Amino acid sequence: QVAAIFAVTRGLIDEVPVAAVRQWEQGFHDYLSTHHADVLELLRTEKALTDAVVEGLEKAIRSWNEVFEAEHASARASA
Repeated sequence: QVAAIFAVTRGLIDEVPVAAVRQWEQGFHDYLSTHHADVLELLRTEKALTDAVVEGLEKAIRSWNEVFEAEHASARASA
């Protein structure tokens, strides 16, 4: 939950349509667990938003945003 709240408060999902935020969040948790488990582990061990945690979260969120947008652009084109 910290990662999703971080994304919102930093304005990193401002481009995500409001109707898609829940889907973004669910996918992000899965994406973070599978592709950026090191960031989650760092957050668990540091228990604070250190520079390393912030950098890792920002990188993971930007990466997920690209994946999410591509998936949704593809779905919109198919509809």
